[in-house]
Amino acid sequence: MLPSPAASPMGLQEEGARCKASLRAFTQRVVDRLGVSELEADRLRKCDASINDGNVYLYFPFCFSEAFATVALEDLRILGFSGILWMSYMRAQDNTIDDAGSVDLHRLFLRDLYLRESLHLLYRLFPYDSRFWHFYSTYYDEYARAVLFEVADHSSIESTYDTVDFHRIAKGKAAMAKYPVAAQAVLSGRDDKMPMITESLDCFHVGYQYWDDLVDWKQDLANSKFSLLLANALKQVPPETRTLPLDQLRLKIARVVYHSGLAEEQLDHSFTWLERAYELAVEAGCTTWATHVRALQKQTVVLKTDLRSLMSKQQASR
Repeated sequence: MLPSPAASPMGLQEEGARCKASLRAFTQRVVDRLGVSELEADRLRKCDASINDGNVYLYFPFCFSEAFATVALEDLRILGFSGILWMSYMRAQDNTIDDAGSVDLHRLFLRDLYLRESLHLLYRLFPYDSRFWHFYSTYYDEYARAVLFEVADHSSIESTYDTVDFHRIAKGKAAMAKYPVAAQAVLSGRDDKMPMITESLDCFHVGYQYWDDLVDWKQDLANSKFSLLLANALKQVPPETRTLPLDQLRLKIARVVYHSGLAEEQLDHSFTWLERAYELAVEAGCTTWATHVRALQKQTVVLKTDLRSLMSKQQASR
């Protein structure tokens, strides 16, 4: 049985609210300082608001603070704010890649300021020669390789895809989530639990991607984002199906996803990877993170049960 989390759910929500308020305040400073147009300012504010209040990344460093107990509260808050600024920047990058042919130059330029501020905060904690920057660079390179690999090889309906590619991309695109852990390891002088926690993060993000690709497959298809799930589904339809109008193609893929076992297989893979992430979190003593992992894992079980019930009802009605 897990011991009680070091930070209460209420405390985590308060830290998340504090981080989101800091993000809104930074956006307002950008708007005021640069004289950003009201249209662009509104877009920035809507992007900030789209981060749900309960989003784990608003209080992310606190999920691992039990393993690095000597890190100061203010340093955790700086890491949290740096991370949410990085996420704001990354989301703008991802949206630009997804919306090929309609690049929003204002969004790109303005969101670069969020990356600059994220780094500025980190330099308050770590001098230029700190070994933290080695970890940061390693994670950034992993992220960049994954993005470039996905764009080059997996953005077409004709793309080939295998599980090795899938795991590489899922881990790599979330690699920067590991820098708050490395930061706490350096600040505390405790490296012993860092490998377990970073591996837990890798496993979590693979499990999450299996889940997310199933939940969002229709949107991914509409956006021409060909996940492993869609690639596997397309293998089971005639080649000429790929040229059908979107609504017809969606119906063909739906039959495969839900009636061939692909959906359940996707959820089984998600459960397995999340179980490993949970075990590593428990071993590292990160009860808050373990609780978050377990919550998503339970959702995979619920969805699998719901899908089985729906399929049974459909078969009975025939």
